[in-house]
Amino acid sequence: MSILIIFFCIRMFTKKMVDHINDIRNSISNISKGDYAKELEITSNDEIGMLVDDINGIIRKLRYQAEHDMKTDYYNGSAFANKVKRAVSKDKKSSHAIIRVDIDNFSFINDIYDWSVGDEILIKVAKILKMSFDETAIFGYLGNDIFVVYVPYTEIDVLITRVLKASGLIKSCEQRLQIVAHFGICDIELPYQVPEESYFLMGDHRETSVDSRHTSVGCVSEEQIVGKIVFRVWPLEKFGF
Repeated sequence: MSILIIFFCIRMFTKKMVDHINDIRNSISNISKGDYAKELEITSNDEIGMLVDDINGIIRKLRYQAEHDMKTDYYNGSAFANKVKRAVSKDKKSSHAIIRVDIDNFSFINDIYDWSVGDEILIKVAKILKMSFDETAIFGYLGNDIFVVYVPYTEIDVLITRVLKASGLIKSCEQRLQIVAHFGICDIELPYQVPEESYFLMGDHRETSVDSRHTSVGCVSEEQIVGKIVFRVWPLEKFGF
């Protein structure tokens, strides 16, 4: 009888070990394919448990590297989009805006000073943006000099105040030259269809510019347009003065 009990215990232990090993092998296979989403859920205080902790640590590190830009510590484009989609689906009460930020003449800065100076400026801008928005914001870096910030908000005036604050801090963050960052705010649902008999306004190149991409402006009717066309580029049959 005792022999049967010992045999049964050994068999159960062996099956558990085999299951753990298979889970580990599957996890390593997923890592090799670039899938870092799922961590192992094995809880054990023995060598297997220590191995699982090491593998999960590797998964977390690889996931972080896959989702982030190492220079700015911001989400890359695809990770930013995924995070924003989840945030919007969870928060139905707030309005949602995407703020796009780019640095004026950044390629000129890289050419005249050095790429290392350009990298220093990008890191400073990234830190200022994080200081200017609260913990609900999600930050992304799309490469070159383009940053994006997702912000849930309830009052547009508060959001614009934060944008102006960030713009001022960026302007004075570098002693060697003045940095000018351009901010654009979009809170319309995309893709967007311009209504009939309406016009979609695009902002100019001022540091902060709000246009039809924000619901506080929206599209305008022809009667609201006070400017006059000086030179037309489209349609081609009407090209010219």
